[in-house]
Formats: sequence, C-alpha cells, structure tokens
Amino acid sequence: MDNQLVKVLISEPRRYKNKIGLFDINYVTKRNPWLAAFWALALPGLGHIHIGLHIKGFILISGEIFLNLMGHINEAILYTMTLQFDKVHQIINTNWAFLYCIIWFFAIFDSYRVTVELNKYAWLEEKQSVRYFKKGVLEILGINFVEKRTPWMSIFLSATLSGLSHICNNKLVSGLTLFGWMLAIAYFTEYPNMIIYTFTGQFDRINSIVNYKWLLFFPSIYFFAIFDAYSHTVNYNNVFKEEQKYYLLNKFGENDFDLV
Repeated sequence: MDNQLVKVLISEPRRYKNKIGLFDINYVTKRNPWLAAFWALALPGLGHIHIGLHIKGFILISGEIFLNLMGHINEAILYTMTLQFDKVHQIINTNWAFLYCIIWFFAIFDSYRVTVELNKYAWLEEKQSVRYFKKGVLEILGINFVEKRTPWMSIFLSATLSGLSHICNNKLVSGLTLFGWMLAIAYFTEYPNMIIYTFTGQFDRINSIVNYKWLLFFPSIYFFAIFDAYSHTVNYNNVFKEEQKYYLLNKFGENDFDLV
C-alpha cells in the first residue's frame, strides 16, 4: 500500500492565549520566574497572584498572615532588626513559626516552578498556526473585555489604595484579596490616623497607636499592588495589540500594520 500524505486542517488551537470571565481577564505570557519567587519571598501568595493563580494566591496569603500572627513572626523580625534578641525568644511561638516556614518555602518554590512551566506554555502557544484570542464577554451580570488602558493610572490607583486598580481592570479575585487585606492592615494599625498625625505634626501620637504586628505586612502588599497593577496593564495592552495584529493578518494578509 502506497504511503499517502494526509493534510490535516487545524481549526482549533491546542493552547489559548487568554480567557475572559466576568471577574477577571487571564492570559499567558513570558515572565521572570525569579521575580515571582521574589514576591513570594516578600509575602507568600503574591508570586502566585502575579502569574495569574488567584485562588492559590489568596489561600497562601491568608494562611501566611494567620500563621504569622499566631507565631508572632513580624514582632520577632522587628526585634531582630533592632538587635533586641532577648525579646525574640520571649514572644515567638515556635509551633506556629515552624508551620509558617513550610508555607514560606513552598510559596517561593511553587511560584518559581509554575512560572517556568507557564513560560513553556506561552512559547508553544505563540508557535501555533491557529491561535485563540477572546475579546470579551457580555452578560446580564456584567461586561468585561480587552481594551487599551493607561499604565500610569494603574500606578496612581494602586498607590491611593491597594487593590483599586485591579478592581478597575476587573481583576476582582486578586483585587478583592489585596483590597481586603489592606483594609484589615489599615484598621489594625490605624494607618489613616498615622497619616493624619504625620501631616499635622503630631509625631508623638503615632508611637502610641502603631501596631507593628500588622504594620510589617504593609510594605509587601502596598508595593506589590503597584507593581502588579502596572505589569498587568502593560500586558493587557500587549494582548490587545497582538489580537488586533493576528486578526488583521488573517483577514487581509501580509501588510505593514502600525498598531499604536
């Protein structure tokens, strides 16, 4: 029997570039695995949120904060940095601290590992002859779609209050995670009062109200929210341009498209 070459028409891609739901726009793109590991080091769960694993990120952040508070980890860090080593032994709970370390190391390792795998996925997705881009969803409960956004506005909203930019961009799971924990931190540290006392020159009153056990969570979440909001906005814009270019090339053939 003669060998016959069978031509197969591929109409459906094996891998998708992005998915859009009412509560989020998720996508695959190449990321630095060390950056994801860095954010996981700063606070377990942040690295996972950055690469799009929002539920896993929420679980790890919530677990880390609970174990940190029960083990008095932040207080131990503060006393260590101020060279008050005798107080570290007095307040730290080694039972909870041991569990905290397990979560911490797992989050760093897993965020790095998953980012490496997602980079492979993203590379393979780009090499497909047929690709899949979703433009948006229109439902009774809401609307969500890919559009061009302003990265600097994302920075401003996140700097005002963590999570606002994510909510504005319909990244509701990660947005509510960051927003909710930032509200908790602001409440327990009396952060708004600290700002008021700072601008009114009442510096002596700040020391009497500050709660360092909660305050040390603030830098990680605050600066991550700014970075992540900017990063996602830039990537949204790239997905938007990539989809437009792919559509026009398939519709009109090879041309010099200048997409701005």
